[in-house]
Amino acid sequence: MSPRDSDPDSRGSGRPADPAFPDDDHGLELEPDCTRCPALVDARERISWGNGPEDASIVVVGEAPGYGNPDADRWKGGNWTGKAYTSRHSGRRIRRLLERVGFGDDAYYTNAVKCFPSEARGASESASGETASHDPADETTNREPTPEERSNCRPHLLTELEVVDPAIVLATGKHATKTTVRSEE
Repeated sequence: MSPRDSDPDSRGSGRPADPAFPDDDHGLELEPDCTRCPALVDARERISWGNGPEDASIVVVGEAPGYGNPDADRWKGGNWTGKAYTSRHSGRRIRRLLERVGFGDDAYYTNAVKCFPSEARGASESASGETASHDPADETTNREPTPEERSNCRPHLLTELEVVDPAIVLATGKHATKTTVRSEE
């Protein structure tokens, strides 16, 4: 029995088995000690770099890593694993979906912003004047990345897209799409 077959969340539930967890050997670590966004440096546990084969046909771009759950089995989330799309909910869901449509081993996963944007330790205002609200009591809640944070991380995303050179780019959400196609307000 493989680890995927023994997933307690899917066994006997009629749901698909747990997708394979990303391999440590697949991924691009572009700027290991990045400090472009001081608020994000303070909030992150790890930088969540893209992962998957560098010759993938599809690149999935998310917004940013969520806080995740440091006590989870392996699906802790990018803030703890250092890998995009490794949370119990969104990570497993998108990986299951891509397995079902034939891209299981042919997808590269990344985020528009590589660090967890904490609500509590986040920037109160970006350079463009956009205010981000925060709850100082809860460092596990994420906020939307600011335009400045997306702009700071965009060179990393463009490098990933250039290296992987996919046939398909799937941007999941408003900020992933804005960063990918650079359609800032």
